[in-house]
Amino acid sequence: MASRKPRLSDDEIKTWHMRVSGAEKALEESVLPGWKRVLRDYAGENSEDGLVYGGGDVPDFNFLLATANVLLPAVVSADPYLRFLPRRPGDEGGSKRAEAAVNYVFREIGFRQPLEDVALDSALFGIGYLKVGYDPSGAFLLEEDYDTGPEQFDDDEEDVLSPEAKRSLMLAMAEEDVPFEEGP
Repeated sequence: MASRKPRLSDDEIKTWHMRVSGAEKALEESVLPGWKRVLRDYAGENSEDGLVYGGGDVPDFNFLLATANVLLPAVVSADPYLRFLPRRPGDEGGSKRAEAAVNYVFREIGFRQPLEDVALDSALFGIGYLKVGYDPSGAFLLEEDYDTGPEQFDDDEEDVLSPEAKRSLMLAMAEEDVPFEEGP
């Protein structure tokens, strides 16, 4: 069963609002100006605050852009490929299918550009965030079945349910957050 969300009082809501607003204000005053300055340096737009040369014969050189252009191709490949290794003997076919599927999705959703953005953020600012979502519908794996996988069932067991019926029961129970235990 789904758990109920806790109800917050008006005082708790005001307290959390003040905390979040204070954190945002601290970030805007102390962290954001530094990040904006680095980004302007990277784009070559920061002539007054950046490194000033003493003479007209010295060329402008963007050290941040040059460093990023050298580092990023080594971090993010132009044609990335993810390799999957089997966890158990007999999983070679499954790992090859997973490898093909993940690489297909990687190409189709255009994941390379967000990955490049995160790598650039981490090169410029020392930190980068990438949020990856996962839709668990149709992919419920019990903790005790992690080593054998949901697709493998013991043939010597005499169950009332067929493997397909057992799998659909497990999925239905997973959607309702009900634990599925097969016994001792």
